Amino acid sequence: MDDHPLINRAFRNVLLQLRNESHLSQEALARICDISRTHISRLETCNESTTLETIQKILSGTKTSWAKFGALMEQSLSNLDKNAEIRQAAEPKGPKWSEK
Repeated sequence: MDDHPLINRAFRNVLLQLRNESHLSQEALARICDISRTHISRLETCNESTTLETIQKILSGTKTSWAKFGALMEQSLSNLDKNAEIRQAAEPKGPKWSEK
């Protein structure tokens, strides 16, 4: 299971979607947005949080509106919440006993 904060995982999903839709490598997106490729990588692995300034650079670089970004974040958060509910429902209840 992913231990990173839900919002970071949702942002990762949106960033990957925007980058893939734009057919951009991490390097190309970093160059267009004037941020480092390492920073893009750390955002995509949830090892770093982002700022509004960085989001604005990414949205400009991928020609994405704030409205679309908001909708994608809502969708990503909803999907992650549903997946968490499914995992929780699938987990066995009570203690795990082993028979010998």
